[in-house]
Amino acid sequence: AGTVPASKPVVGILQAVRNRAFFFISSAYFVCGFTGHVIGAHLVLWALDQGFSEMTAATALGLMGGTNALGILVMGAVSDRLGRKFPLGLVYLLRGLSFFLIFWARSESSLILFSLVFGFSTFATAPITSALVGDLFGARSVGRLYGAVTLFHQVGAGLGVYLAGLTFDLTGTYLWVFAASAIMLGFAAILSWTAPTGSGCFPVNLRSGLARPARPEGTGARPPA
Repeated sequence: AGTVPASKPVVGILQAVRNRAFFFISSAYFVCGFTGHVIGAHLVLWALDQGFSEMTAATALGLMGGTNALGILVMGAVSDRLGRKFPLGLVYLLRGLSFFLIFWARSESSLILFSLVFGFSTFATAPITSALVGDLFGARSVGRLYGAVTLFHQVGAGLGVYLAGLTFDLTGTYLWVFAASAIMLGFAAILSWTAPTGSGCFPVNLRSGLARPARPEGTGARPPA
């Protein structure tokens, strides 16, 4: 008779937060939300402040939306071929480098270049992160745990929008928040590349469950699929 393939147990949120990999992924996704919404909320205001026309600013924002879709499709496919961690870190690094472009964006062409690079790397984190959560914790846990990881993203998004505006009000420039975003994205790339994988990153009481499905107490029956 054939053997039943091993499957990972359902992992709850309280169990996952004790997992080092969950901390690495969530922290990187916090940075994703922070940096993505800094630009999403403030790019047009920054561009107008730099003397760009309203049409140029709106065009830059629209191009970001178009390249978002391209980044999702391309990097999602790349992660299926190369694994999750390397492409995810690469996307964060690419977004971090794009902030250096905005420092010198003084012409329409340089602003458009920034928008294309930033847009490509903005939403590309989403499919890779959700797939990585599924790879680590199993398909049966991915809904609740990716939701928890996304909470970190949204907290970062709210803080990014607020702190960028506060920084501009206090200093008259977005330079400091752009520089901080670039540094944060470098750390996010490192977190993605070094996130632990395998049973060693799970709490001890979960490791045995990774090898085979648990049997219901007091019976010899296999658990339902």
